[in-house]
Amino acid sequence: MSNLNYRDRIKRLKERMNLDNIDVAVITRSGDVLYLTGFEGGTLVVPISDEPILIVPRLEYYRALELTKVEVLAYSDVKSPTVEDEKVLFKKFDE
Repeated sequence: MSNLNYRDRIKRLKERMNLDNIDVAVITRSGDVLYLTGFEGGTLVVPISDEPILIVPRLEYYRALELTKVEVLAYSDVKSPTVEDEKVLFKKFDE
């Protein structure tokens, strides 16, 4: 699908948002995100007065960049170890 088709779909969504007085649409259903961006998954945030942003897990970041032309932000869905976690790990290995 060409990038123009995705841009047109987002444009039509924004026109509908304007008619319904909606400032921001948050799209979470994978099929809808795919329809609007060409990338299946993540969360698409479409502000009426700005460009859409696709939020994806960090492991999907580069694939999302390749498949879509909207801005992509990544988040980590893995908890970083805390100092307390590190103490437990070292304690177990030191014993």
